[in-house]
Amino acid sequence: MRMYPNTLFFSALLLFTLVSWSCNDDAATADQLLGKWSITAAERDKKPTETLNGMYFDFASGEQLLSNISGEDAQYTYEVAAGEILQRGGVIEADYNIEELTDTQLILTTVIRGKPFRLVFARDAAQK
Repeated sequence: MRMYPNTLFFSALLLFTLVSWSCNDDAATADQLLGKWSITAAERDKKPTETLNGMYFDFASGEQLLSNISGEDAQYTYEVAAGEILQRGGVIEADYNIEELTDTQLILTTVIRGKPFRLVFARDAAQK
């Protein structure tokens, strides 16, 4: 198959554009996450659970995260990539799929210790 110079150029341009858009989306998402989010509802194995009542995420600039997901306050790092939040450097490392993110609500799904979770958070009133 013979590729023409214009085809190669436009293919490279399209790839560059797609990569640029995805990076910009990650930066916008990371900015939107900043602040404290408190859990309002949780499901484990598609059943409501109250074991995570009181849980929060506090996202700060510099990819720093304070959370009590392990049962006590702990410092983590995080990265936003391809629609996920990658939580690292603490007792619990997890990858959270961002199902929904608005100014007031954050819905995440993840698997922790072999169990699927769906977590619904609200931005703390002072953060709005």
